[in-house]
Amino acid sequence: MEPSLDDESRSFNTAVGSQLRAEASAQHISVSRLADLMGMHRTTLNRYLEGERDIPVKVIYAAADVLNISPEIIVERATERMTTQWELAAHSNPTKKQERKAREQGL
Repeated sequence: MEPSLDDESRSFNTAVGSQLRAEASAQHISVSRLADLMGMHRTTLNRYLEGERDIPVKVIYAAADVLNISPEIIVERATERMTTQWELAAHSNPTKKQERKAREQGL
């Protein structure tokens, strides 16, 4: 069974949130501090980072600006993170691996 667009969107949002958290952590910036620097409430930012809400593009750009990293790199790293998670899941479930291969081949 092929994942739905909602599932893939949710996975992408979660991966971007995880990547933003990792980038901030690498710079010793807490979520609270990142939210302050972005001019948003900590709870709102945390909902984005946890994948509870879709992350607007302007939030990715604001975080990237604060973290002094390009938004493209954040998205690229998040995509790599998501792909790695899919591959790990596929190795633990051969059916998922076959589904992923078929999806990549456009079947």
